[in-house]
Amino acid sequence: MLGSSTTAAYVIRALACLARGDGGLRSSRSIAAATGIPRPYLVKLLRVLAERGFVKARRGYGGGFRLARRPEEISLSEILAAAGDAPSFERCLLGLGRCSASLGCPVHPTWSRLRPRLERSFDELTLRDLGGSARLKETS
Repeated sequence: MLGSSTTAAYVIRALACLARGDGGLRSSRSIAAATGIPRPYLVKLLRVLAERGFVKARRGYGGGFRLARRPEEISLSEILAAAGDAPSFERCLLGLGRCSASLGCPVHPTWSRLRPRLERSFDELTLRDLGGSARLKETS
């Protein structure tokens, strides 16, 4: 139902790291050090994020990565979709295959009321909002 993959967490941490910067270029090495994301995996993620318009990349000496858009223009929904982990608010909260208004699970009435608010929240929550609170490195 809701996304929670390691890739999504890494994407959020990498983008939050870039959002906390001064807008200048950051090397993949410095992003990896700040976030705890393994550098080879981070480089792959940054390439995908560049292809999808979230970051700009410059190769070579003095190169690096920076956000392509302002943090307040990037929603949590977009970030999770870029990570391939977009939440599915349409599925049954209990994971049942057949769940509808006519044949609902025990939580269907409540879930159908909450779903639009959650979708709106994911659309309204931005990288700027996440940047101030997202923990960059794992503490364990």
